[in-house]
Amino acid sequence: PHYLKQVLESLLKNDLSDIDVYFFQDGAVTLSGKRVAEDKDIEECINLCNTYFPNATKIIQKDNIGTALQYDIAEKTFFVSNQYERAIFFEDDLVVLPNYIKNLKYIFDKYKDDDRISLISAYGEAWDNSLSKQWENSQKIAPMEHHWGFGITRKFWEKRQPIVEEYLELIRGIEYRESNKGKVPEWLKNYGFRYSCCSQDFAKQVAALKLNKVRITC
Repeated sequence: PHYLKQVLESLLKNDLSDIDVYFFQDGAVTLSGKRVAEDKDIEECINLCNTYFPNATKIIQKDNIGTALQYDIAEKTFFVSNQYERAIFFEDDLVVLPNYIKNLKYIFDKYKDDDRISLISAYGEAWDNSLSKQWENSQKIAPMEHHWGFGITRKFWEKRQPIVEEYLELIRGIEYRESNKGKVPEWLKNYGFRYSCCSQDFAKQVAALKLNKVRITC
């Protein structure tokens, strides 16, 4: 909760005038009975959302379903149920500056007709770049690394989703943290990729690469 509080406070400093806010909270115990969070911490996170974003749509899981299936629910809420054209995803550990969403919107608009682009972010090429290096490269873009504070369009999501669905089917019914023990490594190999990890982030990078798309950041 102490991380989430900082994230929510930072988001409120952004211009959210035309944005619908959703809050997705996972559960404390996995389907196999393994406890991965404290009930009091989850309750505090929900209370923080109620405090900072009282009008947010809240989708709370009874069980802990893991990051991949949480993202799947969120993405389908946005792009299938509500038919949004764009969505921005934040997790509970990335504090953003007051112009973060403004910059994401700028990148969205700038590349709206460029079919090469998959995901976008605005947290920068490397977190440890010096301020002078950032200013020197302020008009450039770079490959995006982690999927933090990122934006995605429905148009690309629909293209990517058939590949991602294959990944999701392989991890359903198993502990997300143990997905590397399942069939995902072989799935990656069949797609021509060296096994690195079995995270949903990596699977989505693979999907973008198979479609010859790039992820960019400022």
